[in-house]
Amino acid sequence: MNYLMSLALLSILIGCNSSADNSLKPICDTTCMLDTVVFRSHHIMEPYVKIISKDCNATSIFWSHTNTTNHRRIETKDYIKNSIRINTKATNAFFKDTNYVWLTFNDCISSRGYALKLPYNKKDDLLCYSSALNSFDPKFSVEPGLICYSNYRYLYVEDVATGKAAKFELSITPLDINFNKIHDTFDSVHITRNRIFVQLKDKAPLETSISL
Repeated sequence: MNYLMSLALLSILIGCNSSADNSLKPICDTTCMLDTVVFRSHHIMEPYVKIISKDCNATSIFWSHTNTTNHRRIETKDYIKNSIRINTKATNAFFKDTNYVWLTFNDCISSRGYALKLPYNKKDDLLCYSSALNSFDPKFSVEPGLICYSNYRYLYVEDVATGKAAKFELSITPLDINFNKIHDTFDSVHITRNRIFVQLKDKAPLETSISL
């Protein structure tokens, strides 16, 4: 791959389209789970999101609310190339009224983190990150109400309620990151609304102040 192509790829955040390496120690129970995982909001319109599993893997995601007939659905294979085995202990949802729901989870086989922004209005874009650094991983601490994700040069932190975001440069040149073996690069991270702390493996700690 030439240098110009590498720069072009760096301008795009890591999408949900990378295959998994199953050699990592699981961070959640890999027992086959066939039950539907459901999260519901206390909002008067009762927004919800459901994750459907088949043959032990998460295959479909549904989301809607009582004030619409437009129930939304995606097949996970259309956004995530590898199979995803989930567990309720490594899955969470944040609802922004009836605007959208942020769904975060880690694959229990590879331990890779994911974050999906699922809008209830079909006119709004769905976002999918397969490079999320979620707090389900015991080495990653992310303050509730925030999501964190990375590409090969930058770390991003976003407030799920407001959309306000911060961007932090990890390296002036692209890092060689295998997101299926995330701890080969990231030893730990600690993220709050006021601070980003990153410990890359075999490197000096990185730290900056932010305001979210």
